[in-house]
Amino acid sequence: MIGCMRTARIPALIGAAAILLAGCGTAVERGADGFRHEHGTEARHAAAAIGRLTAAVGALGANPSAAQLESVALEQHRARRQLLAAVSWTQLENGEEEGVSQAEREIHEAAGALLAAMTEIRRYTQSRSPAALAAYRRQFAAGREYWNQGISQLWHIAKVSGAPTI
Repeated sequence: MIGCMRTARIPALIGAAAILLAGCGTAVERGADGFRHEHGTEARHAAAAIGRLTAAVGALGANPSAAQLESVALEQHRARRQLLAAVSWTQLENGEEEGVSQAEREIHEAAGALLAAMTEIRRYTQSRSPAALAAYRRQFAAGREYWNQGISQLWHIAKVSGAPTI
C-alpha cells in the first residue's frame, strides 16, 4: 500500500515540475516589468536629478562663484539621494534570466560610477580642484553609459518605451 502511494505521487510531482518549468519562459518579463512597476518612479527621479546635477556642473564657469558651487553641492546631494533610492533593490530574479541579470549588473555598475562622480564633484565644490572636476567627468561618463544600457535593457525586456536614461 505504501508503495502505491509513492507511485501515485510521481505523476503529481512531474505535473508540478512541468508547470514550474513552463512558467520560466515568462520569468524575464515578470522580472523586468516588476522592476519597472516597483522602481520605475525612483529610476525616473534619479535620472532627472542626475540631469539637473549635470546641468549645474555644465553651467560652472572657469571661476565659479560660491553661490554656484553651493548650487552644485545641493544638486549633488539630491542626485545622490535619488540614485540610492533607485538602486536599493534586491536581485530582480534568480539569475537564470540573462537579460534581466545583465541589466541589473549594469545598473549597479552605473550606481558605483555615478556615486564616485558625485563624490568628486562634491570635492570640487569644496576645493575647486581641477583634478576632482576631471575625475567627476570620467566617472560620470562611465556611469551614464552603464545606466543607460541597463535601464534601456530593462524597459526593452518589459516591452515598454520611455526608459529614464540620463
